[in-house]
Order: sequence, then C-alpha cells, then structure tokens
Amino acid sequence: MSKKKNLQVLTTGVALAIASIGTTALAQETRVKTTAVNEPAYRVLQNEAKKSSDLKPQLDAQEAVTKKTETEVKNNQSELALKEKSVKDAQEAVVKATQTVKDTEAKNKQILKNASKADANREQAIKSAQTNVNTKNDAVKLAKEKLAGANQHAETVESKLQSAQAELKSAQDKLANTGVDTVTIADLTQFKKDKAEGDSDFMTDSGATVIENSSTKISEADKKKTVELDNLTEEQQKEVSLYAAKVLTAIHKQFGLNEVTVTDSDLRIAREQSKKYVARGISAEKAGHLNGAYHGENISLANETKSMTMYELKQRVYDAIMGQTFADAPSKWGHSYNNFVNNTVGIATANVDGRLHIISTLDLAGGNVIKDEKDITSLEKAVATAKSNVEQATTASENAKKALTKASTDYASALSLKTEAEKVLADAMATPLQAQVAENNLRLANIALENAKNREAKAKNNVTSAKEKLKKSVSKLATEKEKLSKLKEQYKKLLQTESNNKEVSKGSWIQSSGRWWYKHNNGSYTTNGWEQINGKWYHFDRSGWMQTGWLKSSGSWYYLNNSGEMQTGWMKSGNSWYYLSGSGSMQTGWMKSGSSWYYLSGSGAMQTGWAKSGNSWYYLNGSGAMQTGWFTVSGKWYYAYRSGALAVNTTTPEGYKVNYNGEWVK
Repeated sequence: MSKKKNLQVLTTGVALAIASIGTTALAQETRVKTTAVNEPAYRVLQNEAKKSSDLKPQLDAQEAVTKKTETEVKNNQSELALKEKSVKDAQEAVVKATQTVKDTEAKNKQILKNASKADANREQAIKSAQTNVNTKNDAVKLAKEKLAGANQHAETVESKLQSAQAELKSAQDKLANTGVDTVTIADLTQFKKDKAEGDSDFMTDSGATVIENSSTKISEADKKKTVELDNLTEEQQKEVSLYAAKVLTAIHKQFGLNEVTVTDSDLRIAREQSKKYVARGISAEKAGHLNGAYHGENISLANETKSMTMYELKQRVYDAIMGQTFADAPSKWGHSYNNFVNNTVGIATANVDGRLHIISTLDLAGGNVIKDEKDITSLEKAVATAKSNVEQATTASENAKKALTKASTDYASALSLKTEAEKVLADAMATPLQAQVAENNLRLANIALENAKNREAKAKNNVTSAKEKLKKSVSKLATEKEKLSKLKEQYKKLLQTESNNKEVSKGSWIQSSGRWWYKHNNGSYTTNGWEQINGKWYHFDRSGWMQTGWLKSSGSWYYLNNSGEMQTGWMKSGNSWYYLSGSGSMQTGWMKSGSSWYYLSGSGAMQTGWAKSGNSWYYLNGSGAMQTGWFTVSGKWYYAYRSGALAVNTTTPEGYKVNYNGEWVK
C-alpha cells in the first residue's frame, strides 16, 4: 500500500462501530485519542469550529437535513399536482351537473304534460296485474289439491305393492321350506340372441351374467344326508338325477323346449358308464369319453372325494350344469349342445385316477319316466299368483308415481306463473307517478350540482394550502442549502488553513498480521477516529487498526473500500447500489442524481420496481430512475405525473382513463 505524506486527524466524541447495511450497530460512548495528542471531543453547542475534523459531523448532519428538505419539496410538489388535478375534475363535474339540471328542467316540461295519461295507464296496469295474480292464486290452489290427491293415491298404491311383495315372499318361503329343491334361472333373452348369432365371445359374456344372477335353493335336510360317491344307492342316484332334470327343465322352459325327465334307462346307462371308467382306470381328462348307449354325455371333474352330503353333491351338479351350459367356450359349446338337444338325463359318480367324475348321460327319449313324488303344484301356483299380483301392483305403483310427478310439475309450474304475475304487479306498483318522478329528478340534479360546487370549493382550498406548504418547504430548502454552502466554505477554509499554517505530522503505513495502521513520525497513531491522509479519509478503531467495509459514525453510515479509503458517489455492495454524499454519508429516501430521481430505502439500498412514498405510488426502472409520463409494466400501461406520482382512478391530461390500480382502461 502506497500513501502520501500529508495527513490530518479528525476526532469525534461518539462511539464508532462497524456494521453491515441494515443492521443496528451497538457501541458505548468513548473519546477519540492518539498516543501523542489527546484532543478534546467535538461539542455540538460550540459556536465556531476551530478544526476541520470538528466541523465534519456538523457538515454531514446539514447535508442530511438538506436532503430531507429536498424530499419534502418533492412530496409537496406531488401533493400539489394531485390537488390541482382534483380541482380540474371538480370543475368538470360542476359543468356536467349544471348541464344535467338544465336538461332535467327541459325534460320535466314534457313529463308533466304526459303525467296524467301515464299515471292513468299505471293504475290500469296495476288492476290488470292484480286480476292476473288472483287467477294464478286459484290455479296454485287447484294444483296443490291435485298434488295432495296424487300423493295420497301413490302412498295407497305403494302400500298395496308392499303387501303383494310380502305375500310373494311368504309363498316362496313356504315353497322353500317344504324340503323341495328350487331353481331360479335368470332371464335368457340376451343369451338366446347371442346363441342364435353363434358369437362365442358374446355367449360367454351373457352366459356369465346368467350364472351370476341365477340361483338354487336346496333342502336343508340334505345337509344331514351322507353319500358314498363310489357306491351311490338307487334312491340317491334317482334323487340327484331328478334334481339335475329340474335344473335343465328351468333352462329349457325359457327356450321353449321340452321338460327334461329321468328314466330308468338313463339311470342304468349312467351306472354302466361309471363302471366302465372305473374299469379303465384312467380319468376322462386324460383318455377322453367312453362310448355307451346314450345320445350325449357330459362329465364334470374334481379332486378325488370319497363322500359328501347330498346337499354338496346337488350343489356340484348345479354348478356343473350351469358351467357346461353357459360357459362352455373352451369345449366349443359341445356340453351346452348336449344340455339343449336332449330330453332325459341320468347322473352317476365315480372316483377314477384320483379324480371325481360326475357323469351326466343324456338322451332324446327312452325308458320309463320316473316321477318326483313330492307334490308342490299348489305351492308353485300360489307363488305364481303372488308374482302376478306383484307385477300388477308394480305397474299401478309406477303409474301412480308418474301421476305424482306430473302433479308436482303442474304445481311447480303454477307457483312459477304466480310468482311471475306477482312480479308484474310489483313492477307496476313500483312505477312512480310521473309528476313525482319529474320533481325527484330535478331535486336530485340540484343536490348533485350543490355537492359538485362544494367539492370544487374544497379542492381549491386544498390547492391553496398545498401551495403554501410548498412555498414554505421551498423557502426552508433555500435556507438549508445556504447553511450547507456556508459550512462547506468554512470547512474548505479550515482545511486550507490547517494545510498552510499547521505543520502536519508525517508518517508511514505499517502492515502487521495482515492489517494496516498509520504511524506518525513522532511515534503516535490515531485510534477510534477519522484521519485524512494524502487527501483521503480513513477511520481507525480503538486499537488503531485501519477499518474497511460499512461503518456507522455520528449517526451516519460510511463505506470504506478494501484500501480503507472512504467512498463517495454511487457504490455497489452485494447485489444493491448505494449513494454516498460528498462527505461520505450514506443517503436514504428521495435523491436526485443528474436529471433523474432515485429512491433509497431505509437501509440505503437503491429501489427498483414499485415503491410507495407518502400516499402515492412510484415506479423505478431497472436502473433505479423514477418514471414519469406513460410506461408499461408486465404488458399494462400506467401514467405518472411529473412528480412521479402514479395517476389512479382518474383521467390523464391526454384524456385517458386509469383505474384504481393505475392501469389504463382501454
């Protein structure tokens, strides 16, 4: 570091501390001293500074006052511009209100001429509307009575439907509790259609629906009957075969086919087939079907089981027939074909090669028919009658619900028409007498005119006050600038006098442990204060070390660069710009540099974008300069007066409207 020989010492009577921008620095009060000279601290009340170092804090303070006064002048100028605009707006409002009064007076002449006829028409409109309301009230009353009747009828019919459903359930329960097996097959309409078209995929889909929605109820007593599957008795074989015939018959009925029966021939052939498979010793899934005296044969396979209940066996037979009939695509519907074309069936069981075979032999005819000895005709007839009653009650219920819906719609429509008629009546009654309309219009116009005049007078008073306020602030600014000028001149003279009349201590810069201090030739050094060396100001801490970075001194912030020199003018620190006056103090608030105004926050950082000062908004561009006139932000147009204040909710000097946000309303 190279330094010149001339130096001056500035001491202050306040504590100095280093702090980053925006952070409060704390320090206790101390006196500035050097090892050789202990100069008195600066006293605010002394009448005349004898040294430049004594005058520097006063000079900085006066610069701050002057800057603050400049901001006051700028704000007062903005306020005056806005209030002058208010006067202009108020005057325009008075002109418009005056014209409105004249127009209203002219219109009232014609209104009064037509008032008699218009008021008579109003009275007739009220009478007609009242008659219409009365008619609609009668219609609503009638519709309400019909709705009540329809609702009562619907409730009666619904009650009958519930009774019919209860009777059906009772009949079905009686039939189910007789110990007789029942089979309920779902509607086969879609399956019949798909089968007729020969579409295997469609048959599989509709067949799955049939299986899902079909059911069987097997006698609970069968759960107590055990059957040996390799040795069915004749009675057990007959019982399970009759059950299989019942399942197939339920399917045949929906196709219009013959009833499926059991014959002694079917039972014999089924037993013979069972013995053949046992004798062969190989399961049908490995070796296929064996020929026999039958027209068709279906076999259902499962894991070997020696015994089960009759209930379980019938359930397996049911599952086998349903799967073979409605889910037989893997076998190209061969099992299904056997179930549809044959009219007799016999069932036998056998365990072969570790697999249980449930064998169904089917034929077109032959042998003596074996009848089911359980008589359920009367119970089935009761169920059929109950079903018919439910169907009739369901139809009646649906018709009653439709009638109720219509009655509800008619009632709602009648209410709507009544409401509409009442609105017409209300509108007719709300229409004021034309003579009163004329009087009210003129009265309101005069009130508006009076209010506009009052606003104009108030706006003019505000302008007068604003001008006086601006005048005072301008006068104050001139005074403060004069004070500042005198202080600067005094400061300059003191520097010159000190330079000419006082022997300045010479010294040299010394670096120790990476830090610098300045040693005078007499061995002393400055601590806790300012010192001017070769025309540059430096600040040393209480130990005499040269300081760098941000420093707060006498209430103002200063910036010392890496060489320790106090900075002035524009300076960037971090990501922000700052402005340091000629005396080095950091500026805040409004500041004019060149021909542009800038706004510096409380931390001294130069602002960009939107900023609010006082009661007005301002926009500062990317370089920090305040915008005036027309400008765009995010694609929207705004207008700022010469003071920079944003125009809001008004008309610009060129006649363009701006809304509450200051945006141009196209």
